[in-house]
Amino acid sequence: MVLPDHFVRIPLILAIDTAFHVAFTSPASPPSKAQLHDGGQTVEKIVFSAITPRFYIAKALHHTAVFTEILIILLPSWFLNEGVPVLLNLHLTPPIAIGAFLAIVGGLLRFWCYKTLDQYHTFNLAIMKNHRLITTGPYSVVRHPSYTGGAAIVVGSMFWFWSPGSLMMEHGGMFLETRPVLSTMYVLALLGSTLFGMACVGALKSRMREEDAMLKDRFGKEWEDWARNLVSNFLPLNPKVHTSPTQLGWQPFDLPADEASVDFVDGLKTIAGNGDPTLREGFAIHVYLANASMKKRAFCKSDGDFLVIPQLGRLDIQTEFGRIMVRPGELFVIQRGLKFKVNAFSRMRLNEFQHADIQEIFGSHYVLPELGPLGANGLANPRDFEFPLASFDIDQSAWNIAGTLFNCAQDHTPFDVVAWHGK
Repeated sequence: MVLPDHFVRIPLILAIDTAFHVAFTSPASPPSKAQLHDGGQTVEKIVFSAITPRFYIAKALHHTAVFTEILIILLPSWFLNEGVPVLLNLHLTPPIAIGAFLAIVGGLLRFWCYKTLDQYHTFNLAIMKNHRLITTGPYSVVRHPSYTGGAAIVVGSMFWFWSPGSLMMEHGGMFLETRPVLSTMYVLALLGSTLFGMACVGALKSRMREEDAMLKDRFGKEWEDWARNLVSNFLPLNPKVHTSPTQLGWQPFDLPADEASVDFVDGLKTIAGNGDPTLREGFAIHVYLANASMKKRAFCKSDGDFLVIPQLGRLDIQTEFGRIMVRPGELFVIQRGLKFKVNAFSRMRLNEFQHADIQEIFGSHYVLPELGPLGANGLANPRDFEFPLASFDIDQSAWNIAGTLFNCAQDHTPFDVVAWHGK
């Protein structure tokens, strides 16, 4: 007997199989021997040289497991109970749903990388003719998005096939008894494709180091400047990330020199974090020191919400909602996707120094606490919170939406929003 929710598994498992096929299919022709990178005998090279020519085996094994599972869902009685009606005990448990999500999103990410790199995406490390450094698309966020997508596909596929509620975990014993030949083929296909994927993921760290060294040697300062700006990926796969089990502290940061003009964008530095904004999970910790207004510049953070904690100097913040002044000892939240600028108050002839710590969250939003006790700090009443004073500008001169990874110009102020819902 086949329940309606069992049919939900069929399009999901086909999507996972498609993602796996994409992950192990090169979008470009293999490079010539002259183009191959010679980095010596590394673990990555040994593993990938043994596995890469046999990727077709991994795909065949995965296809076998997938289509066997589909046939069992459609004809459970014939496969599991010798023609006697049987009810499959298959459920979309949280691990299985997570696995499907990881595999499908990983496949889309890897396909995006294929399209972005085009002929430069090969399974062997190589410098192609007229090779250029790609810094657009997913490569404007992290250095190795294709490997991230591939790892997500492998992990997602493992969750799907080996978690409680899966065919193997719920009916593997019955399957082995009634159809030993077919079940053995199914189990071997599962094990083979899983081991192939695990071997590739295990060699990724060494692979990324060697690829970074190859590109750095080829492009020099261009690669260093690009890599230095990619600070939003805090996953262990990022070789720039230093993971420590101990508590860390920082010495006070130097204030900008009086003769220097440093605004919010120029003075913003990332010092720590966790997760990855492309996965909508994690956070980052920033600090900024400035002594100048942003003038005809605005900033927009697309990764997450900012929680700004001023330490020195008042912040005159202008957003699309209006204006607000934030003093040391206060907190200010700037939602993701909101354009804003930070002005400096004049102090005699010099601008007032500004120093603030910023916490950014990628996956969710900051929300106001419910009314009620908040530890020893009393209650959270409406009077304890402020909001921008509604205002708008009329300015049709040139403005710049500034950022490290994205920068654009427009012929009017971004603060020309006339109406918004609120007080």
